[in-house]
Formats: sequence, structure tokens, C-alpha cells
Amino acid sequence: MIGANDGSESLPERHEPLQPESLLEARMPFVPMPTDRMWPLRLHDAKVHAEAQEALPQIINALSQPVAAVSPEDVRAIFAQNPYDRQRPWTSSGDDEQLSYVAQGYLGPEDERGGHDIFYGLQYDFDENGRVTRAAMVQDDRPGVSDLFNHQVLFEYDQNGHLVQQTTAAGLGGNYTDTFHYSTDPMSGSIVPVEMTRTLLVHRADGSVGESLPMMVDLAHYDEWLATNPNGFHAIEQEAFRPHDLEAGDFRVDEYRRGIRFASPGELEQALIMYGNGTYATPGGQTAFEHNVDAFATSGGSWAAELFAEATTSGDMHAFVKGRITNAVRENWGWAQRPWRRSGTERNTHFNFDYDGLGNFHKTHGEISVGKSHVDLELRAAYVGDAVEDQLAAALGKQRGLRRMTLSVPVNQSDREGYFYVNVAEACELLGVPATNATIERYLDDAIMPGQTDSTRFDRDQPPLWADETHGVAVNFAPRLEDYDTRTDLRDMFRRDGATIWGPLPRDVLRVDPNKVYDPEFRIVVTPAGNPFDPEVMRQADEVMHGYVSRIGQAPQPTA
Repeated sequence: MIGANDGSESLPERHEPLQPESLLEARMPFVPMPTDRMWPLRLHDAKVHAEAQEALPQIINALSQPVAAVSPEDVRAIFAQNPYDRQRPWTSSGDDEQLSYVAQGYLGPEDERGGHDIFYGLQYDFDENGRVTRAAMVQDDRPGVSDLFNHQVLFEYDQNGHLVQQTTAAGLGGNYTDTFHYSTDPMSGSIVPVEMTRTLLVHRADGSVGESLPMMVDLAHYDEWLATNPNGFHAIEQEAFRPHDLEAGDFRVDEYRRGIRFASPGELEQALIMYGNGTYATPGGQTAFEHNVDAFATSGGSWAAELFAEATTSGDMHAFVKGRITNAVRENWGWAQRPWRRSGTERNTHFNFDYDGLGNFHKTHGEISVGKSHVDLELRAAYVGDAVEDQLAAALGKQRGLRRMTLSVPVNQSDREGYFYVNVAEACELLGVPATNATIERYLDDAIMPGQTDSTRFDRDQPPLWADETHGVAVNFAPRLEDYDTRTDLRDMFRRDGATIWGPLPRDVLRVDPNKVYDPEFRIVVTPAGNPFDPEVMRQADEVMHGYVSRIGQAPQPTA
């Protein structure tokens, strides 16, 4: 229970009867839980399963015992005995319906190494029946921040004193809420727990904070629940599916562009001065300076925005750019112009400014490649990434270099929620990918199925299913191989029959995004064959991609 004087987040051990600590702990429930906060979803892990098996009978026993009602005078009598032998006194506030006791924190005596034990501040709140509604370790005793906690547990009860909800705010350990449901045993007439749900405090895709999807625990039939693991992931046989025909639904084409090309160091220098001053308009209608002030304020607070604004408004930008960046670029340009240098030879330089960056160069990083007839700039800034490069290119009327185009097509023929089923050969035919069944089966075994090394678990490390080097095309089939929230390698539950593969889909418990697609995807990546800044090379890449998109347009579409 909360009250330990060693700085830990665990609650103190129960004491002998009649001790004030024991009397205080009897004012609140003690429900032992497995240490993994996502344990209802992680029963596939042997350690978690063993902890759950040991804890569940104790959970049921603890919930079956209501917290008895006592009078406010009984509560005051407990604190009159100074539970936990606090050196700073317990102080009370509130009335009989909402009584609260707080003991401020302090440091213990200095030990032989010059250190001190930390005795955190403690707070207990009570309802009108003398039951604890909040048990907390107070983080700080300074004025204005005394309501911040390292660790706190909030309790809610029914009219009989049974615990119906317990919310744990555990600092770095995360926040979660356990809700308990009861029924009356028809044989004994006693009230018994039958179900528990756990939800976690999570970040939604829009940046807001809310509750995760609930994790259910069957307390009435916990042996069967442990054995069947209904919340977990399972491998199922092919006969369990009634797959539908493959359809081409939503797809997307993403372009990855990086870099701005200049004809000379002088042209680059003028662009960098323009960037540093930040007076050009961005696509959002703000100047680059205004846009970045807002970005710094959003990510780092008003102090970060003020610091950025101050750095922007002082100094000689021309001297800064020339002395800190383009003098080195001109030196590399001279090196590249020597007659014996081949046209494909490049020399690189970079800059990386923190608080020493003038103007928009505050916290900006850049890479500059110098060739015989070009100077290429790549630009990134804190909090906004390569958006600054995109804004500068737009202001200059230049296109950034096209590095690759990716067509992503979700494919799933499964009729079962939470699973995928894909005939990869049919998908290849639909997309116009001339991969043979033997090639597909070898690819699935080598890159997707279990037994492979960790290096194959990420898309960037997978070999392509099929490639056309002449047109710079590489095709990957990409199911999600891991559920990151529950740390589950899903490949252990994948199954294959010929060119058909099936298995469970991941879940997002910690970051909820209702619009996210979890289905496997075919990814057709077109990498320009040649100079990424050449309009003709870009046109050819676009033409290749258009051919694949046209195939999807001719394919069967999902019915409404």
C-alpha cells in the first residue's frame, strides 16, 4: 500500500492487528495484480501467464470482501496514532463527508556515504463511510504543486463497500483503470466478482488523450479463460475461412522527395539567405518565420518560440551564411571544376546549428552535395522536419528531387474479424506483377513466415517479391509481422498453403486510430532510373506508376 518510506511505488506490507498501519490499510482494498499492465492481452507470454494464474484467485478473494463502513471518528483515531511513524505530522482537512489527511515528505538522516532516505509525502482521502477514495504519494510540497503525485490510486465502491473501480496513476508506469462487475451467487446468496475490464490511458491519432479499447477478464470462469486466452492471438486453420474474391479497394500513392538543386554556389547562397530571413510565404499563408514560431510554440512551449524569434531578429544573415556555410561550398565547387574530375564525382559538406543558428537556421541541419554542374541542398529543422525544405522549394519555384513513388494497396480476402487471408498469386495477377507461384512460395517462406532472423521483420530489410530493374520497380507483400503494443511476433501464428497466406492482424491498444488500415499491403515502389531532378526522369517514373494504378482501376471494386 502507499505509505512506504523507501521511495518505491509499492504499498507497505500488512502489519499485525491493532497497529495504526493495519487499521489504515483496512480502509481500502488490496487487489494483487500481475506486474504487466497489459497482462489480459499477454497470456501467450509464459511469465505473464504464470503471474495471472497465481494472481486470479487472490483477485477474486480480495474483491469478495467489502470494505466495512466506519465513522469519521474512527478515521481520526487512526491518524492520532501516527501511522508509518511520520516525522512530519499528519494534518487533516475537509468535513465528515470528505475527510483528507496529508503528511509532508522529508529526508532521513545522512548516512555514511552522505546520502539520505527519501520519505515521500502521503495523502489519504476518505468518503462518508470512512473508506479510502485516494491513496497517494505526494511529489512536491512547494506551494502550488502539492497536488502532483508520483503515484496514486483512486477507489470507487458500491453501497455495500465492494470495489467497483480502481484507477492507478503510476507515473512512468502508465495510467490504467480496472472496473469490476459482480453478481449474487444463487447458492450462498453472497456477492461475487464475475468480470473485470482494464483500460489504459492512451494517445489517440488526433493527439488527444483517452481510453484504450477494454481488456476483458472472466473472473467467474478464470480457469477456462486462462486456457482459451480469448483476448490473445491465435493461429487458425484454413478451413475456418470463407474467403471472398479479391477486390481493389482504397489505395494510395506516396511520393518521397528530397533535395533542391541549384546551378551554382551563388544561387544556393541567395536561397540560404532567403531561408535564414524567413520572409517568404509558405503554403499555409504564413511566412516561414511565422510558421516556425508556431511550430516551436506547439512542440516546445512559449519559451521555445520566444527563443527562436529572438535568434531570428539579430545578426547579419549574409555574413552568417557565407562564413558558416557557403565558403566551404565554394571550396568544394572549385575542387569539382578541375578538368580531370569526372562528372559524376561529388563532394559533400554539412551544417548543424542548435542555438547558434541565426534566424531560421536555429536548430537547422543541412547536407550539401557539390558536383561539376550542380549543388544539391537537403534541409531539416527541429519540430518541423523537412517541411522547411518543401516550403523553400515552393518559394523558389523549384521541384524537389523525386527519390521514389510508392503505391500501397490493402489486400484481404478474410471473412473473419481480426485476421487476414490473401492469395498472393491472385493479388499479383490483379496488379500485373508477373511473379510465378514458385517465386511467391519461396518469398513467403524466406521473408514472411516464422523462423527467420529479426532482420527480415521490417519492410525495409525484406527482399522484393519481384523486381524490374530496367524501370526501377520493386514489389513487396507486407503484412504486419508484429503487434508492437503486446510485443507479439505474429508470424508464429501465420500459416501458408501454396501461394495463400493467413494469420492474425495486429491491434493498436496504446495508440488508437480508428482510420488505420491493418490489412496486409502490396507495395509497388518505383525508383527513378536516373537524375531525380530531371523532369524527363520524373515523367518516366510517373508513367510507370500510372500503369499500375490503371490496373487497379480496372479491377473489381468493393460493393457498398
